[in-house]
Amino acid sequence: MQWWPMGWLALALAGCSDAPERDLQAWLQAQRAAVQPQRMALQSPGVFHPQTYPVASLADPFDQGRLLHGAAWGEHQAVLAAPERGRDPQVLEQFPLDAMTMVGSLERQGRRTALLRVDQLLYQVQVGQYLGPHQGRVTQILEDRIALRELIPDEAGAWVERNTTLDLQQGGR
Repeated sequence: MQWWPMGWLALALAGCSDAPERDLQAWLQAQRAAVQPQRMALQSPGVFHPQTYPVASLADPFDQGRLLHGAAWGEHQAVLAAPERGRDPQVLEQFPLDAMTMVGSLERQGRRTALLRVDQLLYQVQVGQYLGPHQGRVTQILEDRIALRELIPDEAGAWVERNTTLDLQQGGR
């Protein structure tokens, strides 16, 4: 009885031959022969058209403030933007400056207050308040205008100060 398991094993091993491997190799050779590489023609290079550099409208690349490097540049930017960090936005920062109209000013107890019209509402503004989307801080209020200092990111991502004014509109809009 012991020869039966061995007989089955011998019969099973006899069934394993090189025939499936030969079939696989034949199929791979047929596939390799059927595939033909495609060659694409190279495109000729395009014509170079030089562009003008509008020096007057762009930032000066040799500005001494921009040439600061390393820690000095980081300290300069941190000092410039420090008052703007960590404060809650004020109501008039959500409106662009061109949507605001200065309609007058008044003085109480030696402090001047400007009157601004925005969306048909009247707001009282004092020195130190913020206006517009670019952290525009009111630096001075005169009878006929409001002076602002704005912080605007330039092309390099650095903060640049810009001074602007809102002038009194005669008769309002």
